Amino acid sequence: MTPVFCMSNGRSGTKYLKRLLQANLDNAHCIHEPNLSLWNPSMFGPSISDRLNDPAALEKVFRRKRRWIESCRREFYVETSHAFLKSFAWCAVAAYPHLKLIHLVRNPIATARSEANRQLATDMVRLPARYVRNPDSSRFFRWALTGKEEIFKHFPPGELTLFQRYVVQWVEIENRAMAFLDEHGKHEDCATLHTPNDYYDADRLGALFEKLELKRKPGPVRAPRSFSPLKIRKRFLDQNQTPGFPTVVGDGERREFDHVIRRLPASYLEIFKRERYATMPWSGLLSPG
Repeated sequence: MTPVFCMSNGRSGTKYLKRLLQANLDNAHCIHEPNLSLWNPSMFGPSISDRLNDPAALEKVFRRKRRWIESCRREFYVETSHAFLKSFAWCAVAAYPHLKLIHLVRNPIATARSEANRQLATDMVRLPARYVRNPDSSRFFRWALTGKEEIFKHFPPGELTLFQRYVVQWVEIENRAMAFLDEHGKHEDCATLHTPNDYYDADRLGALFEKLELKRKPGPVRAPRSFSPLKIRKRFLDQNQTPGFPTVVGDGERREFDHVIRRLPASYLEIFKRERYATMPWSGLLSPG
């Protein structure tokens, strides 16, 4: 059995990726974020904090996840969750050195705006258990980094807006992705999609299946079926937008983004000069000056 995990920030198309893979793969168990599963932990929330503060506790939770993965009895187990790099990546590669990866990359300003919007929406509806406590009793959003990671220490407490916190998180996750690939020699076992555009490119999707040696169903690449026949499905279901919080990027977001990039040490920005990033139309945003 070969596990396939997703390296990405949130709001980068992980839910659509699950549906896309489910529509095209043969003999694969595909799951998005197992948030409601007792036996397959999501690895969000406490596990993100445990990565920094209690690795033994994280390993214990991952052993439960591993038992679930191995009970699926399919040739591939595919999980399109953005928890991988936030918490359990090192546990997964230790258990499955042969694992494969899909790296989703989305425009950083749009990603940060969308993530901030999703947090604002959950606050508005008072979603239960949306916040988790660090060992020092500070709180963090269950699906985000804790704010105690080293990269956040370059900004005084309280300086960052919610949008800027997600910009910093985007930079941190992409740095973790490249560090993981380098450390474990996984570049050849990783396929990258620039979302959302690559989701509409059958050749790019076909190349992903081929590179990762994923067994496809016969025929051309299939688009996933929509959840609803309503006319709004393309906007709110296929694209998983947050109702009432459109992802609008204006001059304010660009100024806040630029402020963060100028304040970060150059070491965090080196990776964006490399392929996967350097040819993207937004790559210039990550070069302060």
